[in-house]
Amino acid sequence: MQIDEGLMVFVSSEEFSDSPLVFWEYVTNNTKYRTIWIVFSEDTRNELERRGIACILVSNGAAVTNILQTAKYVIMDGRMPLLRQCVEGQVVVQTSAMYGFTSDLFMTDLKVMDAHRFHKYNSAYSNIFTASSYLGKANSVASYAYDARKVYVTGVPRCDAMHTEDGRALLLSQFPELAKYKKIIGFFPAAKDLLGLGPKISAGYESNIFNMDDFSQSELESFLEENGIAIVFKMHPFDEYRFRNKQFPFPAAIPKHCYVMHSKTFFGKTLYHILNAFDCLISDFSGIVYEYLLLNRPIIFIHNELHMLMKLEREFFIKDENVVFPGKKVLEFPELLAAIDESLRKPSAYLDERIYTRNIMHRYFDGENCERLLNLMETYDTDTPAENIDYEMYSHNLLKEVGNLASERDELLHVKGCLADERDDLLQVRDSLVVERRNLQHERDGLQQVNSNLLDERNGLLHDRDNLQHAKDNLLCERDGLMHERSVLIDDLSALKDINNAIQSSRSYRFTKKIVSITIPVGSCRRKFVGKIFHVLRKTANK
Repeated sequence: MQIDEGLMVFVSSEEFSDSPLVFWEYVTNNTKYRTIWIVFSEDTRNELERRGIACILVSNGAAVTNILQTAKYVIMDGRMPLLRQCVEGQVVVQTSAMYGFTSDLFMTDLKVMDAHRFHKYNSAYSNIFTASSYLGKANSVASYAYDARKVYVTGVPRCDAMHTEDGRALLLSQFPELAKYKKIIGFFPAAKDLLGLGPKISAGYESNIFNMDDFSQSELESFLEENGIAIVFKMHPFDEYRFRNKQFPFPAAIPKHCYVMHSKTFFGKTLYHILNAFDCLISDFSGIVYEYLLLNRPIIFIHNELHMLMKLEREFFIKDENVVFPGKKVLEFPELLAAIDESLRKPSAYLDERIYTRNIMHRYFDGENCERLLNLMETYDTDTPAENIDYEMYSHNLLKEVGNLASERDELLHVKGCLADERDDLLQVRDSLVVERRNLQHERDGLQQVNSNLLDERNGLLHDRDNLQHAKDNLLCERDGLMHERSVLIDDLSALKDINNAIQSSRSYRFTKKIVSITIPVGSCRRKFVGKIFHVLRKTANK
């Protein structure tokens, strides 16, 4: 059959979801490729047809085979190996996302998943596997026996949705009552049934969604009410199917201010479209936390079930739990409430750990993973044959090499821990200096206040001095006035003496009688009086 260069076929295990959906959105919005979805249920087909999206049921065997053999590109999510033979000129893409630090997750435990089946249907019949980082590439090869040459670090397409979508608006479209809350927290646990833990822990979920023995619904409701917080709970799709079909018990009562979200709540959107709506994330050991790291927001890890994972002999590439779990780790319910309070009040807590782990788990942070993948697909050389490799031996050797590198990293992390301790000591010294500086500032402020008071007192004294000087000037003026009056009185007294002498020497009785009869005035009339005296004297003398 001839390859249709303009046709892309999409298929995802959760039907119209995950990375294939996000990549399909990019393709339909930015290219002219024709697309068609392979779906598994009539409900999904009917809904896609209602939206005008081309699709076909997987049960239409001949038609599906024809599409898979003629499409230039086939995009899957890494869990749906539909191809049974290679088609010349075709590019098959597995948009897988190997997160977490667990090794030998599928390769050494065939009870969980047959690694040879993955090797046969995925590695042999696929051209491209996406990875978020070089550690993710190594994990893919070690755990799934993928051909390392086919794993490309392009970033995982579904992560782009966190950069392009308004998650808060999308969340409120289905849960409008969430608008009244100050903060919204997402709780997304790992797949327990996939790891064989479902039957062991399912009974715990019957009492509460956190599966905690010391859980108190009343305390949770009061805490959420007082702080204006809502929790949105979503089970992993693998477990959700079991709970939805009542194979596992579901909590009898959902606490107030808690909301349950299902995979079908946002048909046509993935969890990654709304992930940026949450101010904090709660999980256990789910890989979603490593994608949430791209938002650089607080993460809380509930570890009450981690011991069950360890019993399955799951090991970690990196031993430092602060790197594997970059956030607050809790075991008991009171610790969980305290961790929520701390994370929302101090979102910068564990910032260094989050950034460090993010840089290990992701090569790109720009939200352009779909563009990189499309460029890779369109330039991929399908004519270059791949040499035969013993993938199982290759993966075991790679796993061993990764383990050695992990040991070296652990040593470096130990050195980092020592440096962190030294940094803490320096920070403590700095804090002491800050306290001392604060005390000195208080003393300086006290001295400045004293100085200000002294200035006020000095200004008051200067004001008093000015008043006294003014009073002194007034007294001097009064003294000058009195001196002038004294001088005048002396002059008057001299004149009176002269008059008295004149009276004594006068022979005229009439003159004497007239003079004596004159009443001596005071004040400003003295000069007139004296003048009058002299006038009388002259007149008398003439007579």
